[in-house]
Amino acid sequence: MASKEEKFGPKVTQFINDEKYEDGTHLSLGNLPLAEVVQSWLEKTFSIRTQRNFRVILVEDFGDYKVFIQVPNGKSSYDFNVWYANFQNGKLSKVSFPKHDYMFECYSKIKTIEQNLFDGIERVISKREGPENVIRQFKNEVRQELHKFLATLKWICLQEDANYPPPQNMGSKYTLAAYVLLDYGFEPNEIRRLLRFKNE
Repeated sequence: MASKEEKFGPKVTQFINDEKYEDGTHLSLGNLPLAEVVQSWLEKTFSIRTQRNFRVILVEDFGDYKVFIQVPNGKSSYDFNVWYANFQNGKLSKVSFPKHDYMFECYSKIKTIEQNLFDGIERVISKREGPENVIRQFKNEVRQELHKFLATLKWICLQEDANYPPPQNMGSKYTLAAYVLLDYGFEPNEIRRLLRFKNE
């Protein structure tokens, strides 16, 4: 059975190459909505529930690195997939899911320079602060890569809150717990033994 990435990847790539995506970057700035109201925010902002035709929406743009969300997906009426895309000399070079192992690797690289990285994650996930504000407290040399990382993490968390909404479910608390463990020295394979990531 094909994975979600295999199923949707070619069409998402085509939409990006042909620039058929919607530009939602101006709607994505600022603080995150509270976990309990993410579904209503997604509907108000992007019509996630009512417009379930295949759509690709640009939500974060760093020039050579962009984050997109794509609907529909099958888990719930509010679900979507998160994708990142790399560009070289203005041309698309890679489109993929930001899976947890990929994000863990990004985290570990940035942490070699910025030891207080977990503070930024906590501010985004728990305190719902926008990444563009959070990065101001960190060293200039890591801000660009940190901004990319936190902006991607933001959409992973919004997807989790939409798909597994609190208070009945844990939502993005799963991801927060994963980074607590990572910050304390747990390896990705050990984290997977303790936490089950439902969106992979």
